[in-house]
Amino acid sequence: MALSALAATLDEGGSFAISVSNTETVNAAGPVASLGVFPANLHGYRRCFPDRWAAFLRAHFQSATHVAAFFDVDHHTARAWLSGKHGATAPVALYAIQRIPGALAMLTEGIAA
Repeated sequence: MALSALAATLDEGGSFAISVSNTETVNAAGPVASLGVFPANLHGYRRCFPDRWAAFLRAHFQSATHVAAFFDVDHHTARAWLSGKHGATAPVALYAIQRIPGALAMLTEGIAA
């Protein structure tokens, strides 16, 4: 997806800028910036995300079968997510945020900007 298309996709209130390769800035709007999705310690967020994703899935889905069907992934991937072995990729997490009310708040709760 082109950066301009991505910016248009995120354009729904609030604003923030992403610097890309020190040559292009994308101004995008959306609830992502206001909840502090980008913590000061990116490595810490990478470490905690699989557990956070697993807790989110357990709160919203009944089984690995339901997770697999909703996100169109195989059963092995769904089980790995539910166990906290792996977290979702960005497109999958964004899909959840778009489709499940409260997903953004749950996935970003307690993360400092």
